[in-house]
Amino acid sequence: MRRKPTALHKREGTYRPDRHGDEAEFDSPESLKEPPKYLNKKAADLWRERADSLVDAGVLTVVDAAMFADLCELEAEYRTIMRKLRGKFAVDSAREDGAKVKNPLWQVAREMLQQINSMRRDFGFSPVSRTKVPTPKEPEKENPFAQFG
Repeated sequence: MRRKPTALHKREGTYRPDRHGDEAEFDSPESLKEPPKYLNKKAADLWRERADSLVDAGVLTVVDAAMFADLCELEAEYRTIMRKLRGKFAVDSAREDGAKVKNPLWQVAREMLQQINSMRRDFGFSPVSRTKVPTPKEPEKENPFAQFG
């Protein structure tokens, strides 16, 4: 089960520094544009690459920060595995006949990609999922002719 973000504990009045103090703190939506300090360099680069537009669109909020950090870390690891694979989806086996077998890293990469795409859909990174992600509505402009009935 996923842990509740610290911001949600604070909002609900259940925040305890001894239990919830190890998570990144964001005090405003603008502070979300910088990655948490605990992310590795590659994950932090992914955060910087995407967070600005998500914050501006109202998709990435303080309560989503932990999941978005997980997505960045997972995608950074996926990219590392894909570099290690270098297109070698089959490797020599230890069998006597020397038959090729599926590279174990390929299965790990496929499972990671499924998880990444699932998380991406939660943030509206696909055309179909964007229709399901609520976006902030612009205030309606006052109709100057409304006074005439």
